[in-house]
Amino acid sequence: MLYVHSRAMKAPIIEYPVVDDGYRKRTATLFNSMPFVKFLGIELIDFGPGWLDCGVEIRPELTQQHGYGHAGLVATLADMSAGIAACTLLPDGSDTLSLEFKISLMRPSVGERLIAKGRVIKPGQRISFAESWIYSVKGAKETLCARGYISLAIRR
Repeated sequence: MLYVHSRAMKAPIIEYPVVDDGYRKRTATLFNSMPFVKFLGIELIDFGPGWLDCGVEIRPELTQQHGYGHAGLVATLADMSAGIAACTLLPDGSDTLSLEFKISLMRPSVGERLIAKGRVIKPGQRISFAESWIYSVKGAKETLCARGYISLAIRR
């Protein structure tokens, strides 16, 4: 395992080995099969073993009373980006369910988009641990607005 941190990305990536050649197709299929994700308009940006980036446009119907991205949207991005990141390390026929998650809302999510960067911190046979970094994007500037800490049950 190699721990890589990129200043441009602002979220660490721990390099894990590829489980098998089919993980990319399975991950994209899983992401695109979630009705709630489709309803919110969350889009897959990129992923690899142990990590996943996704984003959503902050539309008026996804905001709270002050016009900021709703905390429920931020929590959803944190949870699902971490959960699917964990799935990238699992063999065919396995997936995850969230056991517990904590969200730290650091500042309002202001801007045009939210970007979630899910990262597996410790994969396991029964439970995996992951974190998410949620950024609000305004123009070319990304601002960290939340962090998520997620425990995931492995379903085989």
